[in-house]
Amino acid sequence: RIPNLQRNDFGASLGGPLQKNKLFFFTNYEGYRQDRGLTDVTLVPDNQARAGFLPNANGVEAPVAINPVSAKLLNLWPVQNGPEALNNGRLTGIAEALSSPEQHTRVDAGTARMNATLTTRDTAFASYTIDDSAAETPGPNPYSIVSEALREQNLSIQEQHVFTPRIVNTARFTFSRAGS
Repeated sequence: RIPNLQRNDFGASLGGPLQKNKLFFFTNYEGYRQDRGLTDVTLVPDNQARAGFLPNANGVEAPVAINPVSAKLLNLWPVQNGPEALNNGRLTGIAEALSSPEQHTRVDAGTARMNATLTTRDTAFASYTIDDSAAETPGPNPYSIVSEALREQNLSIQEQHVFTPRIVNTARFTFSRAGS
């Protein structure tokens, strides 16, 4: 089947003065959601191998006893739904399993900022940014998933004082944090 693709981008922003010519703010939010079907080809034991018929070096199938524990492990793999994998035209006991497992992605990000004119010689700002995301991606076996979660944050605060047109002092504090 044709893999699914659904993507949504959305967001909002708001900003403006809180006190005329003195205090301003700005905020924004951005969201992203994606469900995307991937095309996957996995090599699996073919249907005959699952039933206990394995090919020898010449590609001729012969019955073998399957240990009950091994039979349970075989059920962890997808069932063949594609062509046999041949070696010089000979059976190998391996076939393709075709699937389109979905990858799910979520991203939420935002910023908040305030700018202030404290005096004719002093200005300040504070800014906070966050990026929070998660993804679930199918692994080589379409029954397995690689799950990732990331969060990045940044806070900045600054005060600037003008002593003279040639001498300016800037004090800045920044805190960054990232985790996965």
